[in-house]
Amino acid sequence: MTIKELTKLWQQLRRRYKVWYAPVREAAEDERRSVYREQLKKYNPRTAMYPVREATLDLFTTTDADGRANVRGIVYENRYAAHVIFGYIFECAECLQTPEDGWILRSGLIALALENHANGDFRNTGYAVTMLGDSAIRAGVEIEPIVREVLPFCPPVRSGYMSVTPSIQNFAKQAQRAHKSVEADKWEGFWSPGRGKVL
Repeated sequence: MTIKELTKLWQQLRRRYKVWYAPVREAAEDERRSVYREQLKKYNPRTAMYPVREATLDLFTTTDADGRANVRGIVYENRYAAHVIFGYIFECAECLQTPEDGWILRSGLIALALENHANGDFRNTGYAVTMLGDSAIRAGVEIEPIVREVLPFCPPVRSGYMSVTPSIQNFAKQAQRAHKSVEADKWEGFWSPGRGKVL
């Protein structure tokens, strides 16, 4: 998969999603749920994006630093891609259950390194770090070795530019703080983009 091919796939997905969602957006509020279900019979954007998301993550983890910068560029320039990659971080947080799930934490941190604030709001990124960190602590995953493995995929830290690299470097400490915060607030679940509350 080349950068050009990947860019084209994300552009196609974004266009298809906008066409698919238009009837839902235009429907009256009391009809929106039924229109949504009818639209899902014609096309499911979630299943359509899976292979493209996986191809994006695969290219990101198998290319060099310049290639990773190019993959980040795709995510920055395509809001649909940014939404999908950002949502994947929360999916990883949901799936962390046991100490053997370190590979899931690695996937979530890789997605974080790829997304690198492309969602447009650093507060959203902080929330994703909190949820991923709390889930890792609850699952009993050994965090430090995974952080060391992920750091080579992180973007460079440059003056005047936001970077998730410090958050990943300090993820073990942030995870502890996140867990204490969630415990103190007695959260029963969390909100993830487009998914609602997860219990």
